[in-house]
Amino acid sequence: MDQKQNIENNLSWREAIIEVLKTSNKPMSSVEIVAAIKERGIRKVTGNTPEATVGAQIYSSIIREGESSPFIKIDSNEFGLKQQSEAPKPVDPIVGVAPEEDSEVPKKSDGIIRAFGMFWRRDSVNWKSNPKLLGMREKVAADFCNQQGIYLLHDRNEVIYVGRTLERPLGQRLFEHTIDRLNGRWDRFSWFGYYKVSPEGVLIQQNLKEMNSNAYDNIVTMEAVLIEALETRQNRKGGDGGFSAAEFSQQEDQGIIDKKKKELWEEFMAHK
Repeated sequence: MDQKQNIENNLSWREAIIEVLKTSNKPMSSVEIVAAIKERGIRKVTGNTPEATVGAQIYSSIIREGESSPFIKIDSNEFGLKQQSEAPKPVDPIVGVAPEEDSEVPKKSDGIIRAFGMFWRRDSVNWKSNPKLLGMREKVAADFCNQQGIYLLHDRNEVIYVGRTLERPLGQRLFEHTIDRLNGRWDRFSWFGYYKVSPEGVLIQQNLKEMNSNAYDNIVTMEAVLIEALETRQNRKGGDGGFSAAEFSQQEDQGIIDKKKKELWEEFMAHK
């Protein structure tokens, strides 16, 4: 077997892209980059559209990091590394023209997601019309029932539904899925919210129609949501996309905890 194929496929997308471009003597498209990653076996390639993942990684880096990004865009879908000598002047990824020397570097954007939770368990929630969706981060506890944003329903590791919360908040929308056609089809859920959490654990609600965002924010957010939602949990921390948002770990509802304790006690007494 070729020595290159013996390399452990544990590189992040960013590391794998850089490794491929470093050894290329010409710009490469996202399709060519994916093919080279597969051939060299330096990362496990999953998903239906790995080419889109590669493009999102490069665009996000160019937008967020500006001059610090190692990548340059050569043409509509051709990329290279800045350290490669005599590289053509990069094309601005937004407007499609080469920036002037004194033009403003694209500002760093943290996206528009402010809090999120990944792979929360359905059976850790006491479901009712306004359930408590309890999360914890660095000793700050919060209830995300009234969060607004995007959510996913999972059947084990598969995403089976994507929804949004506009007229009705997150808790109510999820409760509806416990009694509608999707009831028996999901066991976990993930969510991405627009509302911040105060240091006291209070959800800071705003009018969504009055919240401002720009193209940079939207692109960073779309890229980060896709990476968080489609990558396995083992790979997520190795990725380069992300949020400035706080990730909250799920806390089991006290009613569920009390019910489990009661059942254990009853089982103990029955066998006594």
